[in-house]
Amino acid sequence: MWRQTCPSSINDSRRTSLRRGGFEAVVDELQGQFQGLLNSALDGIKLHVQAKLDHFLAELTSLRDEVKDVKGDWALCKEAVLNKTRTPKEPKVLDSFKPKSYNGKMEAKKLDIFLWNIERYFKYLKLEDDEPKINTATLFLTDNAIMWGRRRSMEIEQGTFTLETWDDFKKDIMLHFYPENAKYEAKEKLRWLKQTGSMKDYVATFTNMLFEVSSMTDEDKLMYFMSGLQNWAKLELQRRHVQNLSEAIAAAESLVEFKRSDQGDSKFKGKKGGSGSDGGDNKPK
Repeated sequence: MWRQTCPSSINDSRRTSLRRGGFEAVVDELQGQFQGLLNSALDGIKLHVQAKLDHFLAELTSLRDEVKDVKGDWALCKEAVLNKTRTPKEPKVLDSFKPKSYNGKMEAKKLDIFLWNIERYFKYLKLEDDEPKINTATLFLTDNAIMWGRRRSMEIEQGTFTLETWDDFKKDIMLHFYPENAKYEAKEKLRWLKQTGSMKDYVATFTNMLFEVSSMTDEDKLMYFMSGLQNWAKLELQRRHVQNLSEAIAAAESLVEFKRSDQGDSKFKGKKGGSGSDGGDNKPK
């Protein structure tokens, strides 16, 4: 009986082995397929992740550029705000250069000062053309002067009058508001001006009156100044051979200090001599 059952058992074992071998082969094949799918999936995931990473880096770079632009815009806004906060100071500086208005009063000195100040204002504003100068000057006219300006403006619009240059404007306003014989009277006052007080007061008065006399030669200015000096000052300036008014004024102002120094020395000497006599030199014998 053992001999009969042995071959069948062997066959069963072989079949079992074959079955096992086939199963293992299938498993190996399935494992290989799965590994291939897994590797393919991983490659796809890598590509997807890399694409996402590249996109993220590109977005980050763009964001950085935008941040730079925002910072630049912020800096410009900040500078604009700072400049805006500073602008109120500018009118204060501008106001200090504005001339006082002219009301049309017929005083040569006031009109001369107005025209001089308005021309300084033109330089500050850097005005070079005649029309802006005339328009700016009319802004500082009041009372009778502004009435004159309105009348001239109407005549210009009607074509009956013209003011083409700044010099034309000055000549016309002086024709209407400069007192008759003002220059002659101012020159006469200057001619007869005498030094009755300090040298400082005489120089100040002379130079102020000189502004009212525009047409004078340098020789006349020097002659009038010298003739008004006190004799001691006139002799000293003649000794120094001053050649023009500027030299004469500088020399005269230096004489003030010189005279004060002499007076101080004489007072000091007088006190010294007085103190000696007060000290008991004249004792009763």
